[in-house]
Amino acid sequence: MKQIKCVLYGSQNAGKTYVMRQICNIPHSPYEPTIGVDIGHTVLNGTKINLFECGCSGFKFLEFFTQQYLKNVQFALVFFSLNSKQNFLGTIRYFEIIQSKIDEGESVKIILVGVKTEKKEIEVQNDEITQLAEFYNAGYTEIGFEDHDRIRDFARRICKIEQ
Repeated sequence: MKQIKCVLYGSQNAGKTYVMRQICNIPHSPYEPTIGVDIGHTVLNGTKINLFECGCSGFKFLEFFTQQYLKNVQFALVFFSLNSKQNFLGTIRYFEIIQSKIDEGESVKIILVGVKTEKKEIEVQNDEITQLAEFYNAGYTEIGFEDHDRIRDFARRICKIEQ
């Protein structure tokens, strides 16, 4: 069976755990911050997706974690909240760490993932997102917390990209 390895990055409350649970069909439970690493697996369209969520509070640990988990990875997903400008600006540090840890010659696709909640006003503008994604040669997608089907479709698109 074909396998894909994805590492999820982003500030606290960016939506990483929620999206991972939706992709893996893990029932919703009360939110608890991820300390260290959370791992999830699922099979979509005959492809096993292995998800490694980085819930690191310190950048030193994050840099170590990244060195270990970016080996043989196909996707690095960088999450941010569309409802928080500060959360969005924090993605720059994640991009820098990812790019510094990718071995020369490796092909890791980086996707910027904007997550929105329906109840809050969007603080990040599309032109800012596009500019950042282009600067780091990353793709971009936007998903909503309540859009379960779109989250699963996002995972299916990852499988197709890697074919």
